[in-house]
Amino acid sequence: MIMPREKLLKYGASNLRVDELIAILLRTGTPQMNVLKVSEFLYSQMDYSLYKLQHAPLETIKRIKGLGEVKAITLKASLELGVRLYQELVVEKKQVKNPSDIFKMCMDLSFLNQETVRVICVDSKSKVLAIEDITRGTVNASLIHPREVFKPVISYSAVSFAIVHNHPSGDPAPSDADCEITARLKECSRIIGIDMIDHVIIGKGRYYSFTLNKELHGGVSEDVRQESGVRQIAETQDGNREGFGEKNG
Repeated sequence: MIMPREKLLKYGASNLRVDELIAILLRTGTPQMNVLKVSEFLYSQMDYSLYKLQHAPLETIKRIKGLGEVKAITLKASLELGVRLYQELVVEKKQVKNPSDIFKMCMDLSFLNQETVRVICVDSKSKVLAIEDITRGTVNASLIHPREVFKPVISYSAVSFAIVHNHPSGDPAPSDADCEITARLKECSRIIGIDMIDHVIIGKGRYYSFTLNKELHGGVSEDVRQESGVRQIAETQDGNREGFGEKNG
């Protein structure tokens, strides 16, 4: 049987399975299991999900048979590199045309296990002036406050802005608190005269857009679908169905 390192040398990294890539990071196994078996066991314990592995506490990984502190740290570091790579790939996205642009720009929030609030400041040509994380807290905290939201918006002389936050549970369906703060921010933006173009909630590989669902600007979307008895959840491919219009020039 060809081992992962030799397979990578012969065929390239893209041809390896996830457990084979993990095995290369682990380097060694145990007297009872070779490194590939340890990797397979670890991956199965995470329900074959890199997302779950990335979110698993260091202590949980350390306790898995065949691992320890050094290997757990190596895994955590490699997964964080993946997150940083993604952030680098999307940094060139400089315009906000529709909800999917916001989702792609902020998908890194899906990797976080704390609820984080982000503000995207936009100019009259839909170009991004700044992206700032304004608050971060526990998974249950309500973190969005108008004072913190409008501080960077006004500082960068933005014509419009979007609010983004994540649901660490992975389900982007808005809570009552999310709906309430969206209405509150909309009213504040009307008074100040700076347009709030969207509030996007990011989950695991999908998102919810208040604008896409016609909840931010009023009305009912013609293509609203129900998912698990809650509001529509926009999958990544749905983002181009509706833009923000030409109000920003």
